[in-house]
Amino acid sequence: MELLHLFGTDEQKERWLRPLLDGEIRSGFAMTEPAVASSDATNIESSIVATGTSGSSTGASGSPPAPPTRAAGS
Repeated sequence: MELLHLFGTDEQKERWLRPLLDGEIRSGFAMTEPAVASSDATNIESSIVATGTSGSSTGASGSPPAPPTRAAGS
């Protein structure tokens, strides 16, 4: 929520932050990095590359690439 508050556009805040604050929707964060036994999110070696309104993920997880996802707010 903090990132939406600090860096989100007014439209993103209305669409995502307001429902989060009102308890209407939930957010989550999950990570796994095989080379690091840590819960420190700064160790993430994965990234998402935008391709128009979609994106593809890359990383060192050893699992197959994730399918393209819609960019948040689009």
